[in-house]
Amino acid sequence: MTTTDLAIIDATRHDDEVPLDLTVACLPALERSLRLADITGCDAARVVVSPEHVERSRALLDETDADLDIEVHALEAHSMAEVLAASREPIDEMFRQGGETVTYLPSTTACFRNLPGDCREHAETQGGIAVFEPADGSMGELLAADGEGWGRLSEAIESPEAGDTVSALVEGIRRPHPDTVAGLEPSRAWQTTIDGPEAARRAGDQIWQDCRKPTDGPVSTHINRRITLPISRRLGRLDIPPNVVSFFAFFVGLAAGLAGTFGGYVGFLAAGAIYKINSLVDGFDGELARGKYEFTDFGAWIDKFCDDTADAFFVAGVGYGAYATQVPAPASLGAEFWLWMVGIYFLGKTLCSSAFYAIPFLEGELVHPYGFFDWWFEDKKDQKAKPGFWSKLFGGLKVLTKNDVFVGIALLFAVFGVLPWFLVIFAVGQVGVGVSRIFQVRDQLARNRAEQQSSAAPGGE
Repeated sequence: MTTTDLAIIDATRHDDEVPLDLTVACLPALERSLRLADITGCDAARVVVSPEHVERSRALLDETDADLDIEVHALEAHSMAEVLAASREPIDEMFRQGGETVTYLPSTTACFRNLPGDCREHAETQGGIAVFEPADGSMGELLAADGEGWGRLSEAIESPEAGDTVSALVEGIRRPHPDTVAGLEPSRAWQTTIDGPEAARRAGDQIWQDCRKPTDGPVSTHINRRITLPISRRLGRLDIPPNVVSFFAFFVGLAAGLAGTFGGYVGFLAAGAIYKINSLVDGFDGELARGKYEFTDFGAWIDKFCDDTADAFFVAGVGYGAYATQVPAPASLGAEFWLWMVGIYFLGKTLCSSAFYAIPFLEGELVHPYGFFDWWFEDKKDQKAKPGFWSKLFGGLKVLTKNDVFVGIALLFAVFGVLPWFLVIFAVGQVGVGVSRIFQVRDQLARNRAEQQSSAAPGGE
């Protein structure tokens, strides 16, 4: 098997104040680093640890869920340069086998989100060696290098001036090779060094707070996360896989649909309230996945499938309840109107789902389902372009398509006793989103064909 990415986990800095099993957001520090290497895309990890900690490290490694080929190497090291120098042989072998990137990651460093993955991607696309360089001029303790970058890094390690930090090594490389290192500027604090229990607690707090997503709607930002994050922190102490939570949320959505079939104020109120609980439970799986570094593209697809199915049960249940209890329809159309709304919703859902579930076929792999499409009024390729009137208008209305917003609206409709009327908004909106997604698939197919023709043309890469 060819190793395409190797992580060097520097665990030589642990001592009595910072043991290998010091907990950082419900995970031992060493296991957190291994999981981080796993989600970064590494296939193997070389754990470099002080001789006195070898047995304890192996015990922890036996318990890790990280899907990596792990090797433990004992070394009495005092610097990053020594750790990398001692890892020269496996790194060279990895590159000889066609490997792509090596990543250096100290286990006494807590990272937020998948920042080593960003660093690795930056090394492959922007330069031989990639590091994080915040705007304040400081430098973190991560670096990633491709094959050519590793050659430069090896030269710096052999130099008598090799220092014990990323900064020192990078400066040593930049002097003779100024264009070799690519700096990635994060927009916020991105890592912290764990030098004791208090630092571990602060890092854990930051990791859980970082479970908030930039794409969160206003209801999630101001209400849902305030409820779910404290619960997720406690659930994180238990060995509950995020996918199990996704399936539990599915059954809560099923219960919301069943409550809706009874109709009447109580039935519809119960449906709206349970649907809101479904939305809250749906937040737990993502928070656990991000907080404990267990997120995968496959897990994202399971979450989406469970969400889609729960929505369908809710709509079908409420629609049937309105029909069975003869809720007055507009313009004296009869109770069958609510069944028509259910049918229109399912038409839109079919269009939308056919677009989303086509993503793996478009890309040829199981990529993450979200963030794949751009809305027709968005131009993410030209970030500096000033949005026009329609882009601003529809960009503002886009918030209404967020799950947390329409679940909150459904609950309000239920409280005021008019939940069936929410189906009109939901059904029409779903058709609009579905049609938009179909056009987005068409555009993505056109882009894929253009890229294939470009690569097939003479001189194409």
